[in-house]
Amino acid sequence: MHVPSIPGYQIMRPLGSGGMAHVWLAMQTSLERKVALKLLKIAQGDDHERMQKRFLREARTLAKLNHRNICAIFDIGQAGDDVYLAMEYLDGGTLLERMRVGLSLGEAIGIVVQIASGLKQAHAQGIIHRDLKPANVMMRGNIPVLTDFGVARELSSATRITTDNMIVGTPVYMSPEQAQGGEVDGRADLYALGILLHELLTGRVPYSGDSPIAVCMQHLTAPLPVLPPRFAMLQPLLDRLLAKSPAERYLSAEAFLEALRKLVVGNEVLKH
Repeated sequence: MHVPSIPGYQIMRPLGSGGMAHVWLAMQTSLERKVALKLLKIAQGDDHERMQKRFLREARTLAKLNHRNICAIFDIGQAGDDVYLAMEYLDGGTLLERMRVGLSLGEAIGIVVQIASGLKQAHAQGIIHRDLKPANVMMRGNIPVLTDFGVARELSSATRITTDNMIVGTPVYMSPEQAQGGEVDGRADLYALGILLHELLTGRVPYSGDSPIAVCMQHLTAPLPVLPPRFAMLQPLLDRLLAKSPAERYLSAEAFLEALRKLVVGNEVLKH
């Protein structure tokens, strides 16, 4: 793996690699703080200009968001052939890792509330995530932080970096409208939040299959999942989040949070 040389940053070690970027732990020398330095990964045959635009869009998207449940971005730039962004370094692992340890009902509800709060802020800026999943939620102590807005899109933008009707996201958490390659808005993120809620409560996702297409078909045609009896009080919320039609879901993350608050306040079962 190419070790970058970025002025102002001391590269320490690799943190990981995704579909379009390598991530390094680095020291921002001017402030003596650790950051996650994300560098665009370009393979032979890739459309360099298109990928660079998409990468820079992610940086600008994140820079617009200022919320405790959204990863902060500190810097963006280019050094030689390397295009990079410097982000908050979160060393608490992913929500996926935290889930493997096990969560109480109260902890699960608290995580969903905070993720929904981050989505509320993003949606207010005209930004949808489109790939919400446990691996894209990092932990700052006990605080979940939304990361990886690499496939997010500004609703107000007239520029499409992805091709028309391209299916973007992770099939297990993908809304029916995404699975069909249709237009999406913040309600697609709420659907993914519903999948995540089910997984936090039961330890498994509601829809699965032998292939991405099979999973997508589940989202489109399978009946709504039924929670175990001990979580029955949350069934109406889950049904609304996972409605096949966006029109039948909560209108916004704020509306979902209000419905959840009404359920939680004074409910002794949900406090544990």
